Amino acid sequence: MTKRTALYVTLVLAVVLIAGCATSGKSAATPEQLIKAKIDAWKTALIAKDIKGVMANFSEKFANDQWGDKAGAQRFIGDAIDAGYLDGVEIADKDAKIKVDGAKATVYPIDLSGSFGSITLELALANEKTGWMVVGVEASGL
Repeated sequence: MTKRTALYVTLVLAVVLIAGCATSGKSAATPEQLIKAKIDAWKTALIAKDIKGVMANFSEKFANDQWGDKAGAQRFIGDAIDAGYLDGVEIADKDAKIKVDGAKATVYPIDLSGSFGSITLELALANEKTGWMVVGVEASGL
């Protein structure tokens, strides 16, 4: 076996092992780690003003007193993007605490600042078939 063939076989085995671990159905990640990943995805999409990316983190069961349902949240966030309120938005979550209670969780505080001023968010999440999803947002400072 040549060095090139040996390298190829090693790479294929590594990919198979990684794929096997990823599809084994057993996740070693804690709920807190999974929620942190969800928050990071939400933050990245919001900073990029990617409305589809933001909404991919919202549950179909999302509810909010002011926005109503998921479609209302999408309209609100889309309008904020269109108006330029999220231009240069900064999101600070280094002090955020994740509290898990069974299949529900909260993340607080998440501080947003930008041309609109500043607000502090508390996100409520639920563990659904697709993973942890945002089911509610409470904002102070609006």
